Amino acid sequence: MNEQHHHILVVDDDSRLRDLLTRYLGEQGFDVKIITATHGGCLRLLVPTAGAFETIADLKGKVIAVSDQNSPAKNFFAIDLRKAGVDPVTDVEFRQFPGPLLRAAVEKGEAHAIADSDP
Repeated sequence: MNEQHHHILVVDDDSRLRDLLTRYLGEQGFDVKIITATHGGCLRLLVPTAGAFETIADLKGKVIAVSDQNSPAKNFFAIDLRKAGVDPVTDVEFRQFPGPLLRAAVEKGEAHAIADSDP
């Protein structure tokens, strides 16, 4: 049998919509590829000023608060962590909090840093 594969490219900044489209189109037999782009100027990794963080590598073993597990900020800083020798999957925990509560998560000690974009 000669199967024909159809390819589709999904580009969207809403991670929930991307996930939904990827799942649905994949079930329909499409080979789905996702792309996203960002520029580094609007992403921030914030730590308390009283903390002991000098470099991104100092976040090893810590919790980083994110508003979405598929956010550009998480993905961007995961790459930076890897470049610094920190495995972003096993050496840190990216924990999701509602966007308005990211700062409170750090203030309450539930996270040590925030990875997010400018408002």
